[in-house]
Amino acid sequence: MKRLRPVERDSGHHGAGTACPSYEVWAWAGFLVVAALIYVGFAAFNGASKQWTWTELGGVAGYGLIALHPGFVPSWYPPLCLGFDVYVGVVLVVRFRGLAVAARA
Repeated sequence: MKRLRPVERDSGHHGAGTACPSYEVWAWAGFLVVAALIYVGFAAFNGASKQWTWTELGGVAGYGLIALHPGFVPSWYPPLCLGFDVYVGVVLVVRFRGLAVAARA
């Protein structure tokens, strides 16, 4: 099995040998934390138990820590993950609009 090499953080300069600027690492980490917080909101506002809401918050912390350490994630994964999420979102919107139209008919 191929081992992943840690991604070097740089000081914001796009020089040779740097794979991911530090501001980009923070941006991706921020996106992941915001996405995870949405699920915490769903849990909190839709009657989930306090234990489940705390479980969701634990997930936010875990994903946030992993996201801030880019050596765990290959460089191709964040854009692929984002593309997949957008694709699934579009499919769900189309599907739910189809259900709403069928329900009105």
